[in-house]
Amino acid sequence: MRLRHWLSASIALGTAAAFGFVLCALALQDIARGEADVRTEWWAVRITLLLTVIAATLLTLSKVRRAMGQGLLGATQS
Repeated sequence: MRLRHWLSASIALGTAAAFGFVLCALALQDIARGEADVRTEWWAVRITLLLTVIAATLLTLSKVRRAMGQGLLGATQS
């Protein structure tokens, strides 16, 4: 059951990161155009980066855990 929890979290964060990429693209367009107040846009970029890093970390950890369970990394599951 715990693996399903992590997979659900990874899928949710991946979806949020994909949505964040769209917001990030729009925010960077506003920044590039020289808008007067771009604090909100920069926060959108920071949050997107954070979501992407977290999603990538969880996906990587789940793949490593699966590889360890199959014995592909030379480690045994204890």
